[in-house]
Amino acid sequence: MLDGAHAPEPAASGPSRLSGLLPRALEDALSRLCPLFFSVRLADDASPAVRGAAGETAAAAWLRRRGYAILARNYRCRAGELDIVARRGADVVFVEVKTRGPRAIALPAEQVDARKRARIVRAARSYLARLGGNDPACRFDVVEVVSGAGRVKVTRHLKDAFRPGWG
Repeated sequence: MLDGAHAPEPAASGPSRLSGLLPRALEDALSRLCPLFFSVRLADDASPAVRGAAGETAAAAWLRRRGYAILARNYRCRAGELDIVARRGADVVFVEVKTRGPRAIALPAEQVDARKRARIVRAARSYLARLGGNDPACRFDVVEVVSGAGRVKVTRHLKDAFRPGWG
C-alpha cells in the first residue's frame, strides 16, 4: 500500500481526543469497532483547515462503513493532492472531499471546477505511476460534507463525478 503524507487530525472534543495519538492502523481498526468513540466534533470557531481535515476524516469513516478500503489520505505529489484514495472491489477511487459551513451559498461539489479536476487527475496519474503494474479501473468521486453545530456530516456522495480525458 502506497501512502502519502497525512494531514494532522482535526482538533476534537469529548472522547475522540485520542485521534491522532494512536498509530493510523490501530485508529482505523478501533474506529470500525467503536465508531461513536471516534466521532468527529468541532469547535464552532474552528479554522477552515481544521474544518476541512474534520470533513476528510468524516468522509473516510463514511466510505469505510460502506465497504471502501482506504489506501491513502492526503497523498501529495508535485502535481497536487488527493484527499482520499480508496478501493472498492477492483476499482481505485480517487475522492475529493469538499466541506462547507452551514451558511455556505454554493454546494460543496460546485467548488470542484475544471482547474481542480485537472489537478486531481494529474495527482491520480502520479499515484498510479508509483504503484506500478497494470492500470486498474479508476473512478473520480466527490464527497460533500457540511459542518455546523459542532459536527460534520456527509451529505452527498457523487460517484463518478467527472471523467478525465486520460489521452
